Amino acid sequence: MNKKAMILMVGGLILSLTGACLAKMSAQQVINQMRGAYEQRMSGIDDLTMVTKGTAGIMAMMGESTIYQKRAEIAGKTVYKTRTEIQFMGKPLITIYDGEYEWSVDPISGQVKKEKKDFAPDWTRIWEVLDLSQMQYVGTDDLDGEAAHVLKMDDLTEGIKKLMPVPPQAGPSKEGEWSGWAKMWINAKNWVFMRMQIVMTGTSEEGKEMTNRITSDFKDYRQVQTMLIPHQMTYKMEVEIPDMSPEEKQMMLGMMGAFMEGEMIVTKVEVNTGLPADLFDGTKLEAGEPMFKIPEMPEK
Repeated sequence: MNKKAMILMVGGLILSLTGACLAKMSAQQVINQMRGAYEQRMSGIDDLTMVTKGTAGIMAMMGESTIYQKRAEIAGKTVYKTRTEIQFMGKPLITIYDGEYEWSVDPISGQVKKEKKDFAPDWTRIWEVLDLSQMQYVGTDDLDGEAAHVLKMDDLTEGIKKLMPVPPQAGPSKEGEWSGWAKMWINAKNWVFMRMQIVMTGTSEEGKEMTNRITSDFKDYRQVQTMLIPHQMTYKMEVEIPDMSPEEKQMMLGMMGAFMEGEMIVTKVEVNTGLPADLFDGTKLEAGEPMFKIPEMPEK
């Protein structure tokens, strides 16, 4: 056997073995690998500060946002206390997750709200919201030139719904009137999240059947100390309404406008700066003037 034939044979064997290994993966194994890689990268990270900026679509209206995270042990479990500060229409919106409760100032009433939470929604820890009984491994795919494991969730869980909020114009008017499924792409080499696609079907307020397809991409991963952080996040929404006239569809798309897509980039990351505990103390939030005022209805 000549040298060229030997190289081809060995190369083919490697490819076939790699394909066989990928094919044998399960949803549980993929999530375990993803979680293990994340925990290893975060093992030396005590706190994190990240500044993001919306550059397109609805996200551009939010301007700069700052996310603070601090590792803590609560009831024997590692959690990441989180504080998010968003500038929306020139006014600050602050949300604090202290490991047990989520605190925020209601933009309508101006009052401080406190709600029990099991986790702070975070794409980098997607396993916190997954119901593995709904997950199945469907194979591999090539995404932007990289191999990815593809998982499918046949029935959306509440956690996934919270990670992917839907503008009111884009979905059914009442909770529970729609159903859907989701797919997610996990990098087969470094186990980072690459894409989430959610497809929802339901009935609009006008009684028309509609399907929403929302695709979120996480790109431009960069090494920050031991972490891999996506520096570009985008989403795009597509709406299908079979029985809607072209004029009605054009009107609806015009109303939804900037909600149809968006882009956010990371402009700054700082690690282990010694963030103070008070930053994550929800009791220190103060009530303020309502951001949005609901007009009073005239008396009859």
